[in-house]
Amino acid sequence: MSMILSGLRMFVAGLLLLSFSSGSASALEVYTEEFPPYNFTENNQLRGISVELLLAAAKQANSPIMAQDIKVRPWARAYRKVLSTPNTMLFSMAHIPSREKLFKWVGPIGKTRVVLLAKKERNFHIKDPAQLLNYKIGTIRDDVAQKLVEENGVPTELIEHTSTTRALAKMLDLGRIDLWAYEENAALWVMEKAGLDSREFEAVYVLMELDMYFALNKETDQQVVDDLQLAIDKVMKQKPVNGRSFYQEVYSHYLPE
Repeated sequence: MSMILSGLRMFVAGLLLLSFSSGSASALEVYTEEFPPYNFTENNQLRGISVELLLAAAKQANSPIMAQDIKVRPWARAYRKVLSTPNTMLFSMAHIPSREKLFKWVGPIGKTRVVLLAKKERNFHIKDPAQLLNYKIGTIRDDVAQKLVEENGVPTELIEHTSTTRALAKMLDLGRIDLWAYEENAALWVMEKAGLDSREFEAVYVLMELDMYFALNKETDQQVVDDLQLAIDKVMKQKPVNGRSFYQEVYSHYLPE
């Protein structure tokens, strides 16, 4: 593990009190979900690619961090909280047109691929969105994957919602759903943690490739947003001694090639 990652690990976990502007301290209540390898808990510590980037940005901006208090919540609950409450933030959130005006955005902090996963033994071949009407599809409520499935014309009665990814992984394995709509890396990670062999599953359709961001409530002080963006930009450009960017260093730690 690099010296950068070792240093950052000391700050990992919970509620982030951000005072990015030295002129006005702003308390920003931060929410995330179990979304490995981007943000997740392990041994009672919050870890992940997005967590590392956020904490490094806060350090870059000389922001106080109370690492034990970031709130890990089911996505739907956190999403609605940040949608309605000033001075709150949620990560990692996929940036899609239907969300553009709902939040203030900081990033991008990485790319993601939202796919439909199936068991290989079922031998599904999906080439056209119209074929999705033949399947029962599992999603996390209010997750970007649910919105993408709906935008592809899938009716509500064909969409099975749950609040946890582990439940969806088990449902897919047991055949209670035909497809699971989710971010590809996160889904495969969850499968392994749930005791499943991720090699038995495959992406059979790509819903969208998009960027992930930190999303803040629309009423959040714009100075806080601007200062966080500046700090993220600086962190993303940092280069460790081995010549790779900070982001490349963090990303390769969680998702080695």
